[in-house]
Amino acid sequence: MFLLDKIKGFYNVYNIGKEDWITVKEIAEIAAGTMNLNSTFAFVRGTKDGRG
Repeated sequence: MFLLDKIKGFYNVYNIGKEDWITVKEIAEIAAGTMNLNSTFAFVRGTKDGRG
């Protein structure tokens, strides 16, 4: 694989993502809605939308 030939250290970090994003809360709301569950969430750390 091309990428494996380029690794120089013990590990490398890559952010392979898109310019658009979705919050953890939005993901939870989509999952809960799909399963017809109550969409009340409690995040105990990070921010009000579930990051961190």
